[in-house]
Amino acid sequence: MAYAALISLNHTIVRLVNHPRISIDPPCPEIESVLEQTQEFMHQLESTETLRNWDGKIKGVARALEDAIESHLSVQLLSQFESTSADRPQSSFKIDLQDVESSIGFDALEKIRRDYCEEEGVSSIDFGRNHKSDDTVELLNFNHYAADDWSGPTVDYSFEDPSILRDLWQMVEKENDDGDDDDDDDEDGGGNDDFMMGGLFGLFNKITYLLLDSNYPSPFVIPVFGMAGIGKTSFIAEIFDDPLISRHFSRRAWVEVGPEYQPQEIMLSILVQINPNTTRDQMLIEADGGLANLERLVGSIVTRFLIVLDDVWNTDVWDELSRLLPDCKSNGSRVLLTTRNEAVARTANYQGIAYQIPFLNEEESWCLLRKKVFGDDVCPPQLVKAGKKIAKNCEGLPLTVVTVSYSLSISDKTVEYWNKVAEKNSLVFINAYEQMSDVLFPSYNYLPQRLKACFLFLGVFYQNYEIPFSKLVNLWSVEQFLQPDSSTTFKDYAVRCLEELVCRCVVLVGQMRSVSDTSSSIYAIKTCTLHSSFWYLCKREAGKSKFFHVLKSYADGLADAITSQRRLCIHNNILFGIEDVHTSMLESCGSTARSLLCFGPHHQYPVPICLGLRLLRILDALTIHLYEFPLEVLKLVLLRYLALTFNGELPLSISKLCHLEYLIVFRTLSIIKSSGAHSYLPMEIWDMKELKRLQFVGSDLPDPCEEGSLLPNLVSLVDVGVQSCTKGVLEGIPNLRKLGIRIELAPDATEPPLKCFDHISCLQKLESLKCIVVNPNPTMTDVLCSRISASIFPEHLKKLTLSGFGYPWKEMRNIASLPRLQVLKLQCYAFRGPIWETRDNGFASLRFLLIEDTDLEIWRVGCGSFENLKSLAIKHCYKLQEFPYEFCGTVEKVEIVDCNTWALNWAQQIQEIWYEEYRFGCPLDVKVHSSWDDDTDRGLDSSSFLSKLAMESNALDQLIMGG
Repeated sequence: MAYAALISLNHTIVRLVNHPRISIDPPCPEIESVLEQTQEFMHQLESTETLRNWDGKIKGVARALEDAIESHLSVQLLSQFESTSADRPQSSFKIDLQDVESSIGFDALEKIRRDYCEEEGVSSIDFGRNHKSDDTVELLNFNHYAADDWSGPTVDYSFEDPSILRDLWQMVEKENDDGDDDDDDDEDGGGNDDFMMGGLFGLFNKITYLLLDSNYPSPFVIPVFGMAGIGKTSFIAEIFDDPLISRHFSRRAWVEVGPEYQPQEIMLSILVQINPNTTRDQMLIEADGGLANLERLVGSIVTRFLIVLDDVWNTDVWDELSRLLPDCKSNGSRVLLTTRNEAVARTANYQGIAYQIPFLNEEESWCLLRKKVFGDDVCPPQLVKAGKKIAKNCEGLPLTVVTVSYSLSISDKTVEYWNKVAEKNSLVFINAYEQMSDVLFPSYNYLPQRLKACFLFLGVFYQNYEIPFSKLVNLWSVEQFLQPDSSTTFKDYAVRCLEELVCRCVVLVGQMRSVSDTSSSIYAIKTCTLHSSFWYLCKREAGKSKFFHVLKSYADGLADAITSQRRLCIHNNILFGIEDVHTSMLESCGSTARSLLCFGPHHQYPVPICLGLRLLRILDALTIHLYEFPLEVLKLVLLRYLALTFNGELPLSISKLCHLEYLIVFRTLSIIKSSGAHSYLPMEIWDMKELKRLQFVGSDLPDPCEEGSLLPNLVSLVDVGVQSCTKGVLEGIPNLRKLGIRIELAPDATEPPLKCFDHISCLQKLESLKCIVVNPNPTMTDVLCSRISASIFPEHLKKLTLSGFGYPWKEMRNIASLPRLQVLKLQCYAFRGPIWETRDNGFASLRFLLIEDTDLEIWRVGCGSFENLKSLAIKHCYKLQEFPYEFCGTVEKVEIVDCNTWALNWAQQIQEIWYEEYRFGCPLDVKVHSSWDDDTDRGLDSSSFLSKLAMESNALDQLIMGG
């Protein structure tokens, strides 16, 4: 984890040098030298294999330098805070870093560089010692605190494929009825019977058809991808050994590629298998001239062949082999390729088509487990319930099923024992994950250096937790894992990093949004998660490198592994109340911990949070309910992310946290105040210039006292009231991009005190607006606000959510004219009335529309409206009887939840229209959910559409019958 430590040190120095309220006095030119060295080492770690053997030493020095710098910064800031009076807070600070030189020395990295060059025989010039990095100069002259658009030195990344996110949307939203049961390293012990039990028949037939039909212009390369242990190799082996395939291809070759491949060895292996009468030694003699001769030999192949390239790790492999292999698709030759990387799979196929091996469903998992444990015998009835739960806990991964099955097969087959195993954190599962690590570890080990810390960090959340991407990107930002290039915003770069982890099959997508914040795709990842096997791997590897330590039990708090950890993840909040554990945290991590993450179950009573970790950057304790703000937090002057749950007020001295970027406060109680009673944040909030996100339920931003007061970096203001929407407040946050307003009507209100839209238009950079009436009053909602005018919304608005306003539908015409609006959510009678008629050419840019809880009966769409609509959701609209058909050619997803029979009929009709007119366009996914129907989720495409396709297409059966 040296790379992550260097990035963190780099960010720490840049923030210190560029901080608007901090000056280094006396000047310290050595800081620039350290910054240059971090850049050199980061570059070399990405490109030099031998330097990675020095990972531990580099990490240790980088962390020690950062600890020394931040320790002195913390002590001096606290000292200067205490020397000033409360009524005249200090606005600027001076920091002396001379003591850092005496404690560790700014030349510590330089010493490692010299030692490395001497031991490895590398010159200083080759290492980059004499090259002044332009990135370093750029960093030292760049305002790091620009609102949500921080960009840093160049980091090369290769993952850019918008089609992958589109396909992820289709994959996540489509019910998965297929499965497989084998591991790609043959460690699952699966055989043919196990494979045939799985639900891969459709994919098996599809690929078989592409292989056998020589007359059809099938792709020369057919890629298959999936997570480690999903059964890629076993699946392809079934196809490779199928009698139809072996008869069709007169020459066949199977080659294991792996992450460290040798092109010449691969070509030799292919030649030897395709020419069975030639020995390897003879081939070596003929290929004595190297790859050029091998290419000539391979090019001489004219017979139809099938080559399997198993376990391909990067695009370079196929790029090189594709130049050597002859393009014989005209004679029906084919190449099957398996990989853990979707980007590799899509690159190998010129059409970008690739086939993913799906996870097993619960029934398939149970069938495989039962067969592995009992063979042909019957499972005792008393074990079925526990057995199905065990199978479910394997989460669809065949390797997990088989590994757990082996433990069950050699243990007591009693109800008591199986019930213990059915607990997800049972010793059997822990041992299984440990055994599987050899198969999974390469997926982590061969990640690019820039992605390793991002991946490990996902393990700080508890097992199977669906991680909101919005929260993840904020934490990644504060943790200082990423460095985008100068042309990319941090958020865009974070999106690409997460997409790449997904495509490398180490991260799973939970939910998808229909509209992306980036330009690469209209789809976006909303939540993500880790398979339990990878979550265990993250915990194990993070513990080794002191990256994070999870505390779930008393023993975890006293273990030696807690010493010098950078992150403490509390998955059991009651541990704070145990004095021994509390003391252990302070003594073991007091000078090293940067993050305290309380992600365990919610704890309704206050516990003494360990706040003596003086170098904390992140304190996330939302799951712990406090009575009031803990004043000890004000001593954590390096905090950049603070998330708490309490019912009190913020202290006036909150501005002491001069580095704070994220302030998130939840409430344990929600009290509707009487008319005229408002709660405001302290005026000192306007002194916190680094704030990027402010979320404070139940309190408002006060009007600034001084004219021209700004929060220049604030880009997100959420859960505030109407009083935060005054002209003075909004003019003080000119860079705001996301605004969330909660309107609570007082019980004694006689008229609506609502002017929330009056000054919204001054937020010229606003992209997302959410305005909700928490307790709408049916007798008042028709006069909640004045008429909607298109001019009240900023022209850059992309997302709009309204709830509880009760506007007449005719007011929608002004919203329809917003030129950039992509997402519109109308909830809880946001609009009222029986008829909504959209004028021509309305909603030109809209891609997602939600209509929920309304009395709408007739919906008519004008010509040219909704031309770009991709996703439509209609929920709890019980009166809706007349629906539009105009956007059938563009919409890709329709969701109907708890509506009437007219809605169901309409969904079926647009399915038919799409099938008849647009069947060769993007697939249409229609979901119908009914709370009162036993068959609660029905994908109409799996019944009407797919059955029709099945009746029309029997080409494979004819091909097989024809021999």
